[in-house]
Amino acid sequence: MLDSNKQIIKERLGVDNFSEHFYFPKYVEIETVRNCNAHCIMCPLYQPGNEIETGKMDENLFSKITKELSNYSDWVNHVCLSRNGEPLFDKTLHEKIRMLKDAGMNYVTFTTNGSLLNEKRAFELVDSGLDDIRFSIDGATKKTFENIRKGLNFEKVRDNCLRFIQLRNERGEKPYVQIRFVELEENAHETDKWRDYWSDKISGRDKIVSKEYHTWGNQLDRGKESGIENPLCISPFSTLEVLFDGTIPLCGCDYKSVIDFGNVTNSTMRDIWRSEKFKQVRNMHLEDRSSEIPLCKHCDIWDLKIRTVYDNEKRERINT
Repeated sequence: MLDSNKQIIKERLGVDNFSEHFYFPKYVEIETVRNCNAHCIMCPLYQPGNEIETGKMDENLFSKITKELSNYSDWVNHVCLSRNGEPLFDKTLHEKIRMLKDAGMNYVTFTTNGSLLNEKRAFELVDSGLDDIRFSIDGATKKTFENIRKGLNFEKVRDNCLRFIQLRNERGEKPYVQIRFVELEENAHETDKWRDYWSDKISGRDKIVSKEYHTWGNQLDRGKESGIENPLCISPFSTLEVLFDGTIPLCGCDYKSVIDFGNVTNSTMRDIWRSEKFKQVRNMHLEDRSSEIPLCKHCDIWDLKIRTVYDNEKRERINT
């Protein structure tokens, strides 16, 4: 069991030796700001009665993180500048992207609801060196979209996205664009209409993708059936989350830092990644004991299929 699970992790990481996971995370997510102007029905942060602290990462802390990342520029695959909330609340996001690219980061991305993406911000992002931007647009009509992404205006988000694609096309190939769709009971009837509309708008290596919703580590119940009892998750072996205050939680689902591995204000990502506490979590997954961690039990987020429903590079629709 232990050896077979190690083999699975090794293959999913794409490394030659299982022990390489211990070196440094392949993927890093940095929450430079925690704030949002939407109250989405599939997001646990702004559910009624759920009090969430908002804030912005200290600029010196971000510089410290970037400096450490520069030591692993030949190892880190992706850096994502979004986690809990809307990253465009950070007015200096484009400067942070440039810092990461100057530090040698191979691929920098973030996900946005698009509502704050005016033309000035669009120009800044296109010129920042950003590799990939992901727009969350979970409906083909105003009624469906605004019922899911409460607080946002459908026409504004759609037009901001279209204008961004136009500006990007005028300036070059990057950043690549993904139009993303969370599959819900509320929008399932619009999937084809949504796909057909956006397939005519993207270009180059852009993609349209959809993904099943998840329960945020059992913290949001929308009637979803449970996954397997003891999931073997890739996250503890591949991904490090840094929240806006420097806290390192268990994973992207752990928005409340239920499991706190430490803080990069007084430590390093490397030391936290190699800590005994992190090793213990990894061992529990390898030994099929992940159900002993409440956030992990039945969680299937890392096994959900991301469906590329239209690949413009290949100019073909993909059956899913």
